[in-house]
Amino acid sequence: MSGKPAFAVGTNLLYDLLLVPNITVKAAFADRLTLDADWMCAWWSRKSRHRYYRIYGGDIDIAYRLSPSASPFAGHHLGLYASLVCYDFQFGRKNKGLLSDKYNYAVGISYAYSLPLAPRLNLDFSLGVGYMWGQFKKHSPIDDHDVWVSTHKNHWIGPTRLGVTLTWLLGSATNAKGGKR
Repeated sequence: MSGKPAFAVGTNLLYDLLLVPNITVKAAFADRLTLDADWMCAWWSRKSRHRYYRIYGGDIDIAYRLSPSASPFAGHHLGLYASLVCYDFQFGRKNKGLLSDKYNYAVGISYAYSLPLAPRLNLDFSLGVGYMWGQFKKHSPIDDHDVWVSTHKNHWIGPTRLGVTLTWLLGSATNAKGGKR
C-alpha cells in the first residue's frame, strides 16, 4: 500500500433489491488490513392497512487480504465482524408481525472476494458465519392497534451476513494493472 490512504464506498445490491437503502464505507490501513462499516435503514409503513417494513442496523468488519494485490480492496479477504439490527415485519391487516424493539446482535467470521470490474469499480461477494442473539416480539393487529402476543429469545449459529456489494474505489485505491504483486 502506498503512503496515501485508500477508501471506498458501496451499496449492497441484495439490500437494494429488498428496497432497503444502505451504504458501505471502507478504509485500507497497514499492508493488508481493511476496515468496513455498513449501515442500512428502511422505514416503510401504510398505517391504515397495517403494512410495516421497518429495518435498520449495521456492522463493522476488520479483514485481512489473503493474497498480494495492487489494490487493497481486491482479492480474497478473511475477517471478524460485529453487527446489530432492529426490525418490524408485518404485511396486511390479518398477518401477525415480528418486532425487535431492541437491537439483535451478531458476531462472527467473514469471507469476501472482490472482483475488479473497472479501474475504480469492484463487485464484492461476502458471507458471514457466526452467532446471533437478541429477542423479538410477535404482535397482531386488532382494530387500529398492534397487540403484543408473545416474546421470544433469538439464538442462531450459522450464516448471519450475505452481500453482493457494488464498490467504488476512492483516493489512491485503484484496480490498475501493475504495482507490487
